[in-house]
Amino acid sequence: FPSGNEVVVKITDECSKLPLAALDTNALCAIFEEMGVGSSKAQAMADCLKDWTDADDATSINGAEYDDYDSMEAFPPNRPLRSLSELRYVQDFDEFFDDDGNPNELFKRFAGIVSIDNSEKVNLNSASEDVLLMMMEIEGKDYDSSLYDAIHGRIGSVSDGITWVKNSTEVTNRGARDMPSRFVQYTSS
Repeated sequence: FPSGNEVVVKITDECSKLPLAALDTNALCAIFEEMGVGSSKAQAMADCLKDWTDADDATSINGAEYDDYDSMEAFPPNRPLRSLSELRYVQDFDEFFDDDGNPNELFKRFAGIVSIDNSEKVNLNSASEDVLLMMMEIEGKDYDSSLYDAIHGRIGSVSDGITWVKNSTEVTNRGARDMPSRFVQYTSS
């Protein structure tokens, strides 16, 4: 690298994020709404994303399939996303990009919440507070920071010196008021 430049590398456990391909439209709507997108726009985004990635050409209520895209645009490939940057081609995802087509803060937050590589569950030990919030939101539960604090050994007792948790009992014994039950695991895979 040229002199005077600095490179920052961040390694992230992809299992610490929600598996995008496993999220249904209701889960996507909940995430988009929690991120501050209005409910009708959130529903359109969820439907358009599902239409982009599903295997059929049937248009969802607020979605968009092949015939809904301009002939000069990319068309729904009817396969899972290969990169989150592909969202710039999905109808109604203008909320995620600036006027020049560059990812904005909303896109970056979404990228921190979901993974295209994780296809199963979320490792609660490495999940961010934002991911835990979204997991609770998907299940219609209220998020409380005691969940994050319990997982990281900040509250409750850690008797064996190991701060990560191995099961839900440990999380609740440490003082978490509530926790998600969907997409939950306690290891990376």
